Amino acid sequence: MEKRKRINKNSVCWKMVPYLLVMAVALLLGYAVLGLTANMVQDQLVLNFAEINEEVYYEKMYTEKGEQLILSGIGSIYDWDDDFYKELFDIASISQVLLAIPWTLACLLIPGTLFFRRHLKKPLQLLINGAQQIGENNLDFSVYYEEADEMGQLCNAFEKMRLSLQENNLQMWRQIEERKRLNAAFAHDLRTPLTVLKGQADMLLRFVPQQKMSEEKIVAAAATMKRHIGRLEEYVQTMNHLQRLEDIEVRKEESSTTEFVMRLLESGQAICGEKVQFDLDASRLKRNTQLLDMQLAMQVCDNLISNAACYAVSRVTVALTDENGFSVIVTDDGKGFSKEDLERAVNPFYRAKQSNGTNEDEVSVNKQEEPFVAKTKTEMTEHMGMGLYICKVLCEKHGGYLHLSNGRKGACVRAGF
Repeated sequence: MEKRKRINKNSVCWKMVPYLLVMAVALLLGYAVLGLTANMVQDQLVLNFAEINEEVYYEKMYTEKGEQLILSGIGSIYDWDDDFYKELFDIASISQVLLAIPWTLACLLIPGTLFFRRHLKKPLQLLINGAQQIGENNLDFSVYYEEADEMGQLCNAFEKMRLSLQENNLQMWRQIEERKRLNAAFAHDLRTPLTVLKGQADMLLRFVPQQKMSEEKIVAAAATMKRHIGRLEEYVQTMNHLQRLEDIEVRKEESSTTEFVMRLLESGQAICGEKVQFDLDASRLKRNTQLLDMQLAMQVCDNLISNAACYAVSRVTVALTDENGFSVIVTDDGKGFSKEDLERAVNPFYRAKQSNGTNEDEVSVNKQEEPFVAKTKTEMTEHMGMGLYICKVLCEKHGGYLHLSNGRKGACVRAGF
């Protein structure tokens, strides 16, 4: 047998009960007063201005004995001194009905108005003002109603909707600003290969027809052009990849902790290979399952391990913890981040400035994820690559974060989910 729901004494319906009782009592009292007053007026008119005559009434009845007259009642006939008093008597009778109509309306309107002003006017005004603010694209306000009735619940639901809209707008604004910043960085980095291609093409057009370039120099120029054309292609592929990242739908579910650890161990050993030792510490994991998108989390971990393997001297360590949310901590024993790296390493197309000499065969410091090679000293820019930026985007889409720091020896990157 189902349990009866408890009556919510904070309900609007419950608050309406006293007003209904007052209305009912007022109606009954009003009708009683009107009836008594009319009867008193009529009695006074009869006593002072009329003579009462009794009249016997008979009714014809047909029986076996034939037609007979049967007494049906005795009535009173008022013999008025003046017809004016007779009209006053009739008006007193009619006034009971006529005055009952406005009294009924008053008993309905007055309690209803009081109930509206005390329990409905404020929340409705808050909701109307809030809807107008939203219509004007202004979400910088709040809707607060202190009562715990249905109107309070409605205001709370409206406030949650406003907060959701505000968060969506802020996220959209951040995405637009991030897209503008990404496009600016993309346009900036396109200048180098385009400038090189233009210079090489001008040189070939100028000297080849005059046979002033040796075959070796022509081949070198063609190789340079091919390399920078490859950079342009890789730029385009990276931008397409970033566009797909923005369209990724995060699907969080309870994933096996053991399965995640085994997959991470296998992936880390494959990435680091034989030259770099890979260590995995899962001792701080307390739960058997983790609420996360395993595929997305593995992509972030692979990127961070690949990046760390490029910097490490001999060891990459990954620590897992589920205290205050699931997080992955990747450290290496390399030189660590510089001050500028800590501030700008997660920017798109960022590559660290190198202090030592670099030849054309040396790759960028973010080699695994950044295919755009810093070929010469003159091509060294303020960009590091896309690996950390992609990790940051994926972590934030998962509702987490990416934090850079330096450990006792080497760099430390913490990804939270």
